[in-house]
Amino acid sequence: MPSDVAVCSNALQILGASPINSFSEGSQAGGLDTARLCANLWPTVRNAILRSHNWSCATTRVLLSPEATTPEFGFAYRYILPSDWLRNVEINGTQADAVDYRTETVGDGNGGKRLLIDQPGLQLVYIWKNKDVESWDAMLVAAVELAMAARMAYAVTQSTSLRDQLNGDLRRYMAQCRAVDGQDESPATLGSFEILGARRSLS
Repeated sequence: MPSDVAVCSNALQILGASPINSFSEGSQAGGLDTARLCANLWPTVRNAILRSHNWSCATTRVLLSPEATTPEFGFAYRYILPSDWLRNVEINGTQADAVDYRTETVGDGNGGKRLLIDQPGLQLVYIWKNKDVESWDAMLVAAVELAMAARMAYAVTQSTSLRDQLNGDLRRYMAQCRAVDGQDESPATLGSFEILGARRSLS
């Protein structure tokens, strides 16, 4: 079964490095502690790939009530976003990119986020920080493996050409992932993109 360690281990093997069995194995050949490198990069890379697309396996919904204290100016209401929030997808039945709102840091030192908006209730569909790799789509697993390999490429191989090649491979693979994952939902979930509008005008 896939796991965070297995994903990182596969990424190392893409680079021709030895696999790992845990994030605390110690130094590998050449003096580079690849296990620690993986452990340090994993949360950032994982969250970035999850945030980059409306993955079905990382999309959830919640009904939020506004805070008692209203914003000082600009918007009428503010809401504390869930602690596992990564990105808004849909707000009160409308794609988030078509809604007037603002997301801000709470400022409590814990990285919490608030959403400011003029709507008195919030039905929120969002991308959440899904850490359960076993629940991921197989294409998401492969995408994160490739992303980890790209991020570690120079540190492990000292090759800028391999790093650049892997980043290019990642961009192309992510486009494929978005196309396949999007087929699991109705066109409305894809957002208000120009190419979608053009396709609709021809139908």
